[in-house]
Amino acid sequence: MQAAAMEGYQRDEAAIHDARGVAMNRLMKQLFHDESGQDLIEYALVATVIALGAVAAMSSLAGAIGNGLNTVGNNFNSNL
Repeated sequence: MQAAAMEGYQRDEAAIHDARGVAMNRLMKQLFHDESGQDLIEYALVATVIALGAVAAMSSLAGAIGNGLNTVGNNFNSNL
């Protein structure tokens, strides 16, 4: 009698283990096919590229503005 109960318990344990495996496989498939965060990541990457371009443009523009203001200042001082 006890051997039959143990056998039944083992079958139940195997069924639970199989059910967990199926649930885990289903969850993994859902995660691999889920694209809900993809748009957000793409927008973040585009914003990063734009920000880097703006920083590069502003640093060269800052040099040009600085040179222009120095020229104006030097011309002003030389004409006084």
